[in-house]
Amino acid sequence: MVGIGEVAALTAALLWSISSLFWRHVPLSAGAMNLSKNVLGLTLMLLHLGVLAVVTHEVAFTASGSSIGLLILSGLVGVAIGDTLYLRSLQILGPRISLMMATTSPIFSVVLGWVFLQEQLLIIVVVGILLTVAGLIIVLTDRTAAKEAPNVYPGKVTVGVWCGIAGAFCQSVGGVLSRAGSQDCSGLEAAIYRVAVGMVVLTIFYHWRGTLKPIVRSVFQFDMMRLLLPATVLGTWMGIWLCQVAYKNSDVAIAQTLLSTCPLFAVPVIWFWDGQRLSAHGFIGTLIAVAGVALVIWFSS
Repeated sequence: MVGIGEVAALTAALLWSISSLFWRHVPLSAGAMNLSKNVLGLTLMLLHLGVLAVVTHEVAFTASGSSIGLLILSGLVGVAIGDTLYLRSLQILGPRISLMMATTSPIFSVVLGWVFLQEQLLIIVVVGILLTVAGLIIVLTDRTAAKEAPNVYPGKVTVGVWCGIAGAFCQSVGGVLSRAGSQDCSGLEAAIYRVAVGMVVLTIFYHWRGTLKPIVRSVFQFDMMRLLLPATVLGTWMGIWLCQVAYKNSDVAIAQTLLSTCPLFAVPVIWFWDGQRLSAHGFIGTLIAVAGVALVIWFSS
C-alpha cells in the first residue's frame, strides 16, 4: 500500500528533475551556483524550522555535539564538494544523464562497505552494478543525449562523466555521515547543518579568490533570481525536506529506490519543457541504469 513516505519520495524525485531544468540555464560557474543555492536554501530551511517550532512548541535544535561534527563533515564532502561536482556534470551533460550519475551513489556505499568493512557483496548486487554501468554507457552513446546539454558552461563529455562519478561518490559519503549524524535530530535540522557548512566553505573559498563580490552582485539581478529561486525552492528546500519525510515514513530501501527514479521523471519533463523526445536507445539505457540501481539498493539493504 502506497503511504506518505512513498508519495514523498516520488514527489522529491519529480521536483529534483524539474529543478535541474532551471539549474542548467543559470549563467554561473558550478561552485558559484552551489553557493547561491546554499544561501537561498538555508534561508528557506531556517524559516521552515522556525515555523514548525512555533506550531508544534518543540525545541528547534536537538543535535548533540558528536552529531553536529558528523553533519559538518557530511556538509563538507556531500554539499560543498559533491553538489559542486554534480552541478558541473549537469552543465556539461544535461539534466537526464547528470541525474543518472547522481542516483548511482548507493553503488558507492555498497562498494565502500565491501572494501573497508568487509561486508558481503551478493552476486545479484554485482549484477545490479554491471547493469547500471551498461545503462550509463548506452545513454552516453545516444546521439540525442547531446542535445540536452545547455551549453551555458560547456565542457568535454569525459569531464562531465568524471564530475558525475566523483559527485556521486562524495554524495554517498556525505549521505552515510548524514544518516549517522541525524540520529538525535530531525531531517530538516540535519539538512540545515549540512547546507550551512556548504555555504560557509564556498564563501571562504570565493572570498580567498577575490570573486565573492561579483558573484553576490550577479546573483541578486532579476534575470538570475528567476532561475535560482524556483530551482532552490523545488530542489534544495522541498526536495530535501520530502526526501527526509520519505526516509522517516517508509522503508529505507523503498525510499532510496523511488528517489532514484529521477532520470525516468526527467524524460517526460524534458519532453514537456523542451519538446525533445527521447530515442528508444536512450530510454532503454535509462531503464537499465535505474533497474540496476534498484537491484543494488534492494539486495544490499
